[in-house]
Amino acid sequence: MPSCTDIERALSAPQLLEQAAAICEQRGQRFTPMRRQVFAIVAGARSPLTAYNILDKLLASGTESAPPTVYRALDFLLKQNLVHRVESLNAFLPCAQPRVHHDCQFLICTACGITEEVEVDGLMNRLTRGAKGLGFSINEAIV
Repeated sequence: MPSCTDIERALSAPQLLEQAAAICEQRGQRFTPMRRQVFAIVAGARSPLTAYNILDKLLASGTESAPPTVYRALDFLLKQNLVHRVESLNAFLPCAQPRVHHDCQFLICTACGITEEVEVDGLMNRLTRGAKGLGFSINEAIV
């Protein structure tokens, strides 16, 4: 069984950044320097980062910023499916499949915080059918 340090992302941070820039260009969206910098910080992290973690890294790199600026950049990245928000941590990580919106859950190591995205489309389909049969509709699912 591999250890936490053996886990590698499918794409490196520079590859994720290149992919994000291409996606924004294809969609006609502006990948501004601040959006790019926030995404680069998220993509380079081994575990999910909070907005304040990101702000700290921006300030440490000499970039003057404030929480609203970071939140606006994260909002853009979320809308473009470039990052996910891990609800339980109120933190962000890069999306493994940013070209398509998809349902997923996250496996989070309690020892080191490394987080992996797991697709759960089949599970969500079953939950949606079950909820519909009971007269409910699922707006959001957090496991």
